[in-house]
Amino acid sequence: MTAYAELDAVATMQLNTGMLGRSEESLDRLDELNRSFEEKQEMINQLIAINHGYDVVKTYRTAILAHLLSIQQSRQKLEELLQEWRVDDGAAMRQVKASQTTVRSYGGVNYSDAISYYIDEKK
Repeated sequence: MTAYAELDAVATMQLNTGMLGRSEESLDRLDELNRSFEEKQEMINQLIAINHGYDVVKTYRTAILAHLLSIQQSRQKLEELLQEWRVDDGAAMRQVKASQTTVRSYGGVNYSDAISYYIDEKK
C-alpha cells in the first residue's frame, strides 16, 4: 500500500510543479518526476505479478482506491495544464510564422531600402 501512497505523492508533486508555472526548471522537474512515477508504477506491477494478481491488495482496497482516485485527479489536472501550454505554443508559433512571412515579403531583416517591392494584388 505504501507504493500507492508514494505514487500518489509523485502525482501530486507533478501537479504542484506544473502549477508553479512554465519554466525550464519546471519542465526538467516534471521530466524527473515522470521518470519516478514510471519507476513506481513498474514496482507496483512487479509486486502484483509476484503475488499472482490482486489477492494481497484486496485487504487494502479502500485505501488503494482513495490513492488511485487522487492520482487520477492529479494526472487529469496536469494533462489539462500541459494542453494549455501546447495551445499557447501553437499560437506563439503561428505568430512567429506570420512575422517571418511579413519580414520576407518586404525584403528580409537586413534589407535597408525604405521602398517595399511587395505587391499585394488580387487576381
